[in-house]
Amino acid sequence: MVEHANEQSSRWGRTALYIVALVAGLCGSGVVGHVFHLADQVQNALIIAGLLLAFPVVRASRRANAQAGNVSSALQRYYARVIRWSFAYLGLLIAANWYQDTMHPAGPELWLLALIKALPIVYLVWQNGRYLIEETDEYLKAQRVFALLVGTGLVLVVTPLWGSLADAGAVPHIGTVWIFPLWMTGVGIGVLINLWRAP
Repeated sequence: MVEHANEQSSRWGRTALYIVALVAGLCGSGVVGHVFHLADQVQNALIIAGLLLAFPVVRASRRANAQAGNVSSALQRYYARVIRWSFAYLGLLIAANWYQDTMHPAGPELWLLALIKALPIVYLVWQNGRYLIEETDEYLKAQRVFALLVGTGLVLVVTPLWGSLADAGAVPHIGTVWIFPLWMTGVGIGVLINLWRAP
């Protein structure tokens, strides 16, 4: 019994550490940049450093699921696509921010640049839907649905609450670009709960 508890603790402990570090890195970079008025290049470097933590998060999640016996070909394909997404997001973010800082686009060109930066997020949302369609193991599918619902629930609770406080002048207004990291934070919490509850 104690051995099982220790195995379960180690299974989700490392994943929890990486997820917390990823969220802190992404959110912290924005807060630090805003508070200390850092140059865009420095803030971009902090964001990219935070995004690099996505790789150990995926590896730790894959390892934890394998230890728990939660392995399927659909899940392995999903993990591979998430790794590709992380590389694409990093590459597009670096290229788009460099272009914006050096070329100073305006009008339709600026709109197109903003859309390009958002493409990896669209891709990740699509990949989650694709995984749910491909997954034949109902237990794994239910786990993913639970994690996605935790993320969506967190967004639906925090955004109107923060918006009401911001409208009242109690807290600063936050850009909508932070909704996606908030959703990913909730999904990460859902993943951790799944790992903790796994038999």
